[in-house]
Amino acid sequence: MIEDFIRPTIDKAAAAAGRPQPQVIAAACVALTDDPDSTRQWIRERFGAAGDMPAYRAVLDRGGKAGPEDTAVLGDEAAVAKELQRYADAGATEFLFCPVGTAAEQERTIAFALGQAAAA
Repeated sequence: MIEDFIRPTIDKAAAAAGRPQPQVIAAACVALTDDPDSTRQWIRERFGAAGDMPAYRAVLDRGGKAGPEDTAVLGDEAAVAKELQRYADAGATEFLFCPVGTAAEQERTIAFALGQAAAA
């Protein structure tokens, strides 16, 4: 979605206005977890209603996603790092983590995010 729609749309608008390429801040629920299915259910229970909001529904539909749980970045450190790189490769200039899941998963995710930030 970033690579195919967001980045080209805002870059074209910026160029037409004589402005520099804008930042793209991607955001997603993230969990370092050994049980992605349970974490998807956790997200569905807490954030599922967001999928009914018209603006967010339009974004989900454009990306072929049923709900917020389908946009989450879930898995072990390698899987999450790979997905974050995919966002960067698509044109995201920053990534906003929303740690989700159990308290232990959230703690693990925050520690990972801090490590990513320190490495950047």
